[in-house]
Amino acid sequence: MQFREIMVSSRSGPYPIRVGTGIRKKFPEWLVEMGFPFTRKVALLSNRTVRPLHADAISASLDTRGFPVENFDFPDGESYKTLDSVRDCLDWLLGIKWERQNPILAVGGEWWEIWEDL
Repeated sequence: MQFREIMVSSRSGPYPIRVGTGIRKKFPEWLVEMGFPFTRKVALLSNRTVRPLHADAISASLDTRGFPVENFDFPDGESYKTLDSVRDCLDWLLGIKWERQNPILAVGGEWWEIWEDL
């Protein structure tokens, strides 16, 4: 497994972003390392193309380890990378009564054809 960790600073403290191959099964372990209890709901953001390729496996891995998962799919395509799409996601989070202590994972697929062994 190869991945790169990038630390991001925020007002509420730093947090890691991990990018790489072979990481699908590591998400539950990393959430525990970051202090999230198994009962904490996880939002998994993806799109309709990436969901069956990677996000469903990540969702199953999280669920198997006791993390309840809520899934949101953005529409596919550059034309949907807009503030309206962000608003739709935020409306969805509000609709499921999301709490700010819950983790949000985003799974993209720009390179899915190259990294099918994720």
